[in-house]
This record gives sequence, structure tokens and C-alpha cells, in this order.
Amino acid sequence: MATDPNSPDVIMVPVTRHDVVVKLEDIMTPLTQTGDHLIRARVSTAADPQVAKLLLKFTDLVRQLKDVVDEINKIDPNLFASKRGPPPP
Repeated sequence: MATDPNSPDVIMVPVTRHDVVVKLEDIMTPLTQTGDHLIRARVSTAADPQVAKLLLKFTDLVRQLKDVVDEINKIDPNLFASKRGPPPP
């Protein structure tokens, strides 16, 4: 409760806690798709031909990183986990 008589009362409200699981795959897969979509839409050719080349390189690097993460997860599924325990479903 507030001690100042002019301040409003503080009301405690119960809040349900939720855990959110985000895997690296959830981040990397859309990154590869974004690059592919931009290249297919030819957005890059309108601005600068170098952009298309860089988008291809970006997509390739993300796929390589995804492959490395997948290999690591096969060896130790908990290595990249934010908390220890069984991997999420």
C-alpha cells in the first residue's frame, strides 16, 4: 500500500506465468525464407545488382549455420537451451 494519502491504492493482481520456448531453428528458418522471397520477387534488382548477390550469400550462410546447429543439437540437445532439462517437444 502507498503511504501517501493522495496517491492511489496499489492493487496486487495475480498473473499467470507462461514459459515461451524459442529454438534457434525458429529464428533461422524464416531468415532463409526471407532471402529467398526477396530474390524471387526481384526486389533486389530494382535497387542494386549487388544486393541480389549479398542476399544469396546471406541465405547460404544462414543455411550453413542452421546445419551446424542441427549437428550440435544431435550431439547435445541441451547445449543451446536457456535452461537445462529435456528438450522441448
